[in-house]
Amino acid sequence: HPDNVRVFVELGRAMLASDDPKAAESALKTALKLDEESLTARVLMGDVHAAKGKFTRARKEYGTALEIDSAYIPARLRIALAWHRGGKPEKAIEDLKTLLGPDNLPRLVAGHWLLASILDDTGDVDGAIAALNQILAISKEDPRALMAKGHLLLKQNKPMDAVAVYTKVAELRPRSPEPQFCIGWAHEKSADAPEIKEEEMIKRLKLAAEAYEKCAGMDPGVRPRDSVGFVSLLAGMHVEAVTQFRRATDIDPKFAPALNNLGLADDLADNRSKAKTRYENVIKKIDKKNVRAHVMLALDLWVDGSHNKAIKELEKALKINPDDDLAWTFVGDI
Repeated sequence: HPDNVRVFVELGRAMLASDDPKAAESALKTALKLDEESLTARVLMGDVHAAKGKFTRARKEYGTALEIDSAYIPARLRIALAWHRGGKPEKAIEDLKTLLGPDNLPRLVAGHWLLASILDDTGDVDGAIAALNQILAISKEDPRALMAKGHLLLKQNKPMDAVAVYTKVAELRPRSPEPQFCIGWAHEKSADAPEIKEEEMIKRLKLAAEAYEKCAGMDPGVRPRDSVGFVSLLAGMHVEAVTQFRRATDIDPKFAPALNNLGLADDLADNRSKAKTRYENVIKKIDKKNVRAHVMLALDLWVDGSHNKAIKELEKALKINPDDDLAWTFVGDI
């Protein structure tokens, strides 16, 4: 039935999800001709404009929806997001704090999520954690909020606090590999603290390896296996590390991080010739834009006395990623 508004609304939603904003706009215009007060159509039309980067027009559509129904929450949240994406996050934060205030909707979980995301984007990690804590006050065992809080604690360089949060998620979801991987990741970061002694560093690296191993037991993918190898190598367990890297490359022979790590293991065993071959193979056969392979190859060339060749490799790395701090460090050193 051509006058069925819902059909055109859902068609617009589907076209938008299919990354076809032009077709979505056409369907939604038809829906709004049939019912200009369709709140869903108004919000989706705002989403179409937002997808095109036209945030002022998007806010106008969301605003029209709110003129029809001032309590329509999707429009309130979308307006805040449009302010943020349009370059005015302070306006988005102000609107959301009003919406989430004690006189409005302090228990609106979706609002706290959006506020946390915007605050994180603007560099206010403390504020983002506070927003997540509001979610956890409403639902103390929300795994997604706990995982997000752990990630923010790592941003604050509080890896052991992050370990505690990830461990809570692992207890809530004992069959999920993700929290175990993050426990390993947090332990690995904690081992990198400049103030800890070598004995404590190795202890933390072994804890990271245990967590990554648990993750690998649930996730047969290459990444956790490579991570077990990497922290084992940092802990001085060279044979174990090489074994893990080889198991990783058995899973995926073209997984560049594991191949680079095998090269690093060769370097630590004073076999630079073999290491250089590995890095060159990554660049030539797997990923010519692999920054780490270029940098590690440059390091070996430098140690071998080939300074000009090393500089050329580092220039290639910096062309790919101008912000690679290790590449700039080696350029300065050479």
